[in-house]
Amino acid sequence: MKVSITHERYSMAENVDYFDSENGREAARKRQEREEVGKDRFSLIGRAKRLLDFLQEEIEPPEMVLPFLPFPGLIMIFGRRGCGKSWVLAKLALCLAAGRRFLHWEPKRPLRVLLIDGEMPRAYVQWRLRQLLGTVDADLPLRILTLAELKTPEGDAINLAMEDHRTMVLEELRSIVGLDEGVDCMILDNVSSLFVGLKENDNDSWAPINRWLMQLREIALTVVLVHHAGKSGTDGGPRGASSIDGALDTTISLDSDEDAPHLRATWKFEKERHMKTLPKKFTLELMGDDNVLDFTVSGYVAPRTKRVCQAIARHGPSTTNEIVGYLEGEYKRASIKCGLADAKKKGLAYQAAKGQPYNLTADGEDAARRG
Repeated sequence: MKVSITHERYSMAENVDYFDSENGREAARKRQEREEVGKDRFSLIGRAKRLLDFLQEEIEPPEMVLPFLPFPGLIMIFGRRGCGKSWVLAKLALCLAAGRRFLHWEPKRPLRVLLIDGEMPRAYVQWRLRQLLGTVDADLPLRILTLAELKTPEGDAINLAMEDHRTMVLEELRSIVGLDEGVDCMILDNVSSLFVGLKENDNDSWAPINRWLMQLREIALTVVLVHHAGKSGTDGGPRGASSIDGALDTTISLDSDEDAPHLRATWKFEKERHMKTLPKKFTLELMGDDNVLDFTVSGYVAPRTKRVCQAIARHGPSTTNEIVGYLEGEYKRASIKCGLADAKKKGLAYQAAKGQPYNLTADGEDAARRG
């Protein structure tokens, strides 16, 4: 018995000496680190939702302010140099802020817009906005940042390729969420001038940019990026790494008509995550004089297509057969069905879901009136 007690006391003394030693303290530190990691792992799994609970949760889907522009969301418009990207984005900024028609579409409501131009001189940005504004009231929720204002508190030029600069922008935008001076939509024109030194062709370099963009979307912001096309033009997608459009909800290409006497480009939807916008492809032109410039969209509307639009406007049909019934005295059944297909393809008419009434877009209403 004495031997046992002596041995136990000896072992305890050894343990005390061990825990007081450097090796013992190091072992305790590592054990504590493992426990902390275990806690983090448990909390992560603990936050995971069971399928039934997840499906019963009320999650608000993005609001489609325009058919291609979700709020919140991430969008990129890309094209060759000189194809009119900055003109189109300036017009988009004005239309979103005013709640006015942009090309084919009417926005559901106005948005508070921040337009950041990292390339052009202030005077040129101002001239373009004046040309596009025309007679519209300039008292809009649209704010502009140019290179002259794009500075850190220390006076250095903001470079979004730098993590601390991205964090600064993210925290400022997060701090004004829900306030009157908040921002709903931020337009970044363009990637090359605002992300200086970014290795665009490197997926690892673009990964933190994607994460930053997703963080902006998470704080209820729509971000529109302007970028250049790759060496093979718009067919090859935006310039840079293959992961560049991974987080994007919508990708749009602009392909210029170099033979046109004025700015003319083809707009094409390359990627749409939320819904398929029609028309998928069309031509836009910048027309006007020295005082007012505006975009026009081209597209011939056949008489039978106009009559289909009129039938939809007057009767609100839910099926093709109903439309045929209204117009069968004027056109053959096959011709009416072609007219409906043409109206949908050109973005004049759409049906939200099978069995629901057909509706007209703003262009469809114009076609019905012209008919």
